[in-house]
Amino acid sequence: MSTRQVLKVLFIWHHHQPYYKRDGVYQLPWVRMHGIKDYWDMVRILDDYPKIKQTFNFTPSLLEQLQDYIQNGAKDAALVLSAMNPQEFTEDDKLSALRTFFLANPERMIRRYPRYTELYGKLQANQAGGNLNHAVVNFSEQDFRDLQVWWNLSWVGEYSRFDPPFKFYLEKQRAFTEEEKIRLLDAQIGILKKIVPHHTAALKRGQIELSVSPYYHPILPLLCDTNIALRANAKSDLPRNRFRRPEDANRQVKSAIDYAKIVFGSRPVGMWPSEGSVSDDVLEIAADNRLKWVATDEFILQKSLRGKRTASAGAFLEKYFAYDFTNQGRPLKVFFRDHTLSDLIGFMYSGWGPDEAATDFVNHLHTIKDSLISARGEKALRFAAVPIILDGENAWEFYQSDGKDFLRTLYYLLSNDDGIETVLPSDVKVESSNSLRHIEPGSWINGNFDIWIGHAEDNKAWDLLHDARNIFGKMSRYRSKKSIEKAYREILIAEGSDWCWWYGGENKSPQSDEFDKLFRHHLKQMYLELDVEPPAELDQRIGGNESSELPKDINSAMHRSTMEQ
Repeated sequence: MSTRQVLKVLFIWHHHQPYYKRDGVYQLPWVRMHGIKDYWDMVRILDDYPKIKQTFNFTPSLLEQLQDYIQNGAKDAALVLSAMNPQEFTEDDKLSALRTFFLANPERMIRRYPRYTELYGKLQANQAGGNLNHAVVNFSEQDFRDLQVWWNLSWVGEYSRFDPPFKFYLEKQRAFTEEEKIRLLDAQIGILKKIVPHHTAALKRGQIELSVSPYYHPILPLLCDTNIALRANAKSDLPRNRFRRPEDANRQVKSAIDYAKIVFGSRPVGMWPSEGSVSDDVLEIAADNRLKWVATDEFILQKSLRGKRTASAGAFLEKYFAYDFTNQGRPLKVFFRDHTLSDLIGFMYSGWGPDEAATDFVNHLHTIKDSLISARGEKALRFAAVPIILDGENAWEFYQSDGKDFLRTLYYLLSNDDGIETVLPSDVKVESSNSLRHIEPGSWINGNFDIWIGHAEDNKAWDLLHDARNIFGKMSRYRSKKSIEKAYREILIAEGSDWCWWYGGENKSPQSDEFDKLFRHHLKQMYLELDVEPPAELDQRIGGNESSELPKDINSAMHRSTMEQ
């Protein structure tokens, strides 16, 4: 690093997908689709900008599924449907094809291609009142086969689409054969195979740093104690039963570190806790597991520094400095996400031109640098760093060219800016006076846990989880080691945050019913592994939206980026 005082910038891209498997098949395809579109492109682009340093945060449940596709030939329901010959489609298969193969951003991923646009127009013109049965009869066998190809092709990323064999499909446009379609599906797996080796290579050359989220993406503070929700929001309604399993929280963190080390050959050094959710207990678990840093949102720092704020001219500059949270002699750096800048990339810039957006972002960084120097002098830049943290997958389908025009411009500007430098979290030093003995609990969303607890549906899920966890504790002593491990794994999966994300009415998706089924499936499997009859409640829907109709806005509604705006 240069001795001159520059503004340091941290980019932490969070890659996350829940565990989708049921009955041997992944019910949702998003690990595969984001793998061929985003997880590969996000690291590949760095080859062109060697001065740019980035941090990639992986959730191990995503890595596990990615490895399953590569090593075991795993299938997902959409892949199975894609591989079927439309000549053999039943009426239900045709309906499933229309529901599945238009789940893409219309403006950025469908209307970009003439044949896909034509098929989309046929759907729109023929689904009376949103009923797909009216549209099915207007799709020929060749229409369905072309639709299979175009959905899978539209998810191929910018760094692959002009390589063989993908360029062939872009040029041919229509009238694809069965053999051509299968060749496309096989080529997708070829992209997936490059993701981990390329991250490993970038890690070895020092351009990236790896961090993890807890294994199945649980909200760690709530695993430690659901009553902590009241600390973040005193008006929160709690489940009937108090859930307190800090040992599960520790297992989710430890197993995440261990698995990432196996996959990448290197131990991750930091953690973005699921949804940036933290508490004193969570930071202590991180320190106990020898992690060097944890990141969360600036709102958590504001609450934690209540009464101690030293901001100048209305600017909250404290968020640009790491804080030390030492636990029993184990130092832990805590970073606080710049909410505004992160959300500009996540939710706003997709509607801008790429040059305009990238220039605006860099201008924001210079404004921050000027504010820091004005308030604290140039020496403050020795410790200051701007943390930009967001999903590395969900935003890009809303961007021109899947966000690559924006990122290329941004990385070019940053590479040639003498006053700004991208760094890794391990490069950032903590000023001796920046000590944090207590952190207020909360997540990056409004500084509380309301998305995951408090609504009747959320609370029912927590009570079902509580009962299953108690049965596990009582019965596991009487079962084989193999059964215990399998049952505990189902519990850990059910502790993931994604199930309650879709409960409660805050977020909607055409696939929320599938998430509901998956949650109940994993709890039922826990009982079955222990040879215990599952409660009848697990056969009853908690939430979801069973429907045979396509939503009016087929705007990747299943994806988190639309929900978090």
